[in-house]
Amino acid sequence: MPASTQSIGPPSKFLMLLEGRRALIEFGAFLNALPLLHLTPKGDGHPVLVIPGLMAGDGATLPLRKFLEGRGYAVNGWGLGVNRGLREGVQDRMLDSVRELNHLHNRKISIVGWSLGHLCPRTR
Repeated sequence: MPASTQSIGPPSKFLMLLEGRRALIEFGAFLNALPLLHLTPKGDGHPVLVIPGLMAGDGATLPLRKFLEGRGYAVNGWGLGVNRGLREGVQDRMLDSVRELNHLHNRKISIVGWSLGHLCPRTR
């Protein structure tokens, strides 16, 4: 495991619970902004990999992915279940996804990281 990930511990249970509350608020804001979002320019069809925020999965990014698809991008979820933070194997599996998308589309890939805010990592 890389040295940079060894000192990062999981967020507290309290902060994890706050993420769910924020998700509902952010979804409401997204729905309110939808009419303005449709004014954004069309994409060029290149692949986009959407990474969910902490304690969220591909289901939580569905509105964002559908929006990007509607703008003309080849959108993919991360496919790794619930994002529980950087843990053994996650980084390698994400890199494999990027390589696979690059091979499949033979184009650059955009990676969109969706976040509900910043949680300060604890050190051990």
